[in-house]
Amino acid sequence: MTPSNKLLARLPRAELEPVAPDLDPVPLPLKTVLHEAIQPIEYVYFVERLHKFLLRYLMALLNQIAQNTSCNRLHEVQERCARWLLQTHDRVDSDEFPLTQEFFPRCSVCIARA
Repeated sequence: MTPSNKLLARLPRAELEPVAPDLDPVPLPLKTVLHEAIQPIEYVYFVERLHKFLLRYLMALLNQIAQNTSCNRLHEVQERCARWLLQTHDRVDSDEFPLTQEFFPRCSVCIARA
């Protein structure tokens, strides 16, 4: 038996054969709940497409880090603070997020370059 799932396909035959009779392909529509909190685990899912999504997320994260690093080097304090405020606004999904005057001097994005 050669499974179509890449993770299972990499298992040595001696490890795959004992569990092979219990493996079944399962369709997983979008937003399917695989496990409810505090419930016993009944099944193990080997999601093939998850790998592709994780790679895309990692690439987007690395691009964002590179862009932030470049912006922190090239832009003035006001521009860096504006960028940080816009990114924070996107993350909190709200038009309001409380900040104090004591926060900004400690914020690494808002520290002026020497």
